[in-house]
Amino acid sequence: MFFSLANRLRWGLITGCLEAGTFKTAACLEAMLVHARILHEFLYFPRPHRDTLHASDYVDDWESIRPDEPVEFKDARKLRTEEVCDAEANLRDYINKEIVHLTYTRRHPVAAWDFAKLARLMWRRVEAFARAVPRTLVDEKLLQEVHKHQHGFWTHPA
Repeated sequence: MFFSLANRLRWGLITGCLEAGTFKTAACLEAMLVHARILHEFLYFPRPHRDTLHASDYVDDWESIRPDEPVEFKDARKLRTEEVCDAEANLRDYINKEIVHLTYTRRHPVAAWDFAKLARLMWRRVEAFARAVPRTLVDEKLLQEVHKHQHGFWTHPA
């Protein structure tokens, strides 16, 4: 879903089907950011609850083989397209404060995110996970998604 939203945003803005600052664009970007938060937590954070899925549920040595967490995930301000003066916060916490939860600090426009860069960075991590999962545990649809998107706009260096 994350990459589908990223692609929809990219092509919608390029073709003019989506315009920056509109409700439809903001809703699409918010949905993408919520999915980014979920993937970030799945790949890099300790399990917050017993029933929460984690990458290590599928790949026994995930902690040792996963790609390094990019600096942009550790300081989400680096994924913003406009200067913000907030304190440094990891991607999950930043999205929690700006998108998911009602907070006093929520003040920056949703559209001020570099969604293409976020998608490229996330893609490399999801791709590494998909390659590491034992084939007996992988749904064929996941592999098809990996192959379908491997030459998409997010595979360029970020």
